Amino acid sequence: MLPLPLQTLKMPKLDLMDLIEQGFGQNMSLYSEIPSELQYCQFHKYNQKNDECMIFKEDYSLYMYAKKYKNIWQIYTRDPSDSQFDKENFQWTLKIQDDVFSLWKRPNELISVVKIIHCNNYAESYNRMRLLITHEKIKTVPVLFDADYYPQGCDYISTIPPIYNSKNRLWHMQDSERMEKASKRNFLLGLHCNEEKKQVLKMGKIQTGVFIVDFRAPINFVTAFSVALATCELKSRIREQ
Repeated sequence: MLPLPLQTLKMPKLDLMDLIEQGFGQNMSLYSEIPSELQYCQFHKYNQKNDECMIFKEDYSLYMYAKKYKNIWQIYTRDPSDSQFDKENFQWTLKIQDDVFSLWKRPNELISVVKIIHCNNYAESYNRMRLLITHEKIKTVPVLFDADYYPQGCDYISTIPPIYNSKNRLWHMQDSERMEKASKRNFLLGLHCNEEKKQVLKMGKIQTGVFIVDFRAPINFVTAFSVALATCELKSRIREQ
């Protein structure tokens, strides 16, 4: 059974029947469509014992399900409770190679690349993320890319650093609206444009295993999901540090 999104300030009051009546997975273009305005979503651990996750738009108009097999997340437009769910009928894969996560649309279209840079000292005690949206301009995964060097025609997006409060010895997000709990997986991403950084994605914890994921262009629904999935790997590596 699908989990219901938790009530937040931005979402309407809906019940499970609203979710069922929407009829998901019908229009494939919606998953890769660039939104014209800010999108409000929730990311859930579908099964706490297994590597299974879901993302919902908070108006119930769209959702995705993903399951991890070894070093690959398979991403579906239906979930196992759906009678039409087919384990072999996944549309995207998120491949993991060290700290690089590449999102592919079947059979071989590279959509985006996420790279996580782990902190190694207290002065920078937050993990940073780089996101490259390809717009079909490249066919292979770049392992090294940053604000000064990334493929032409792609969008480069990176972490907006939190602000450190030396008095309280705490890090604070520049935009913490809808974030309800502290977490290493809370972060903001900004698009690099004309030497400025415009916020385009926010992920924040609201309950154990549940996060808000708010995003806008040039990020689309499936790319936002891939970024959230990458943080699952981040959490496991934090435990190992």
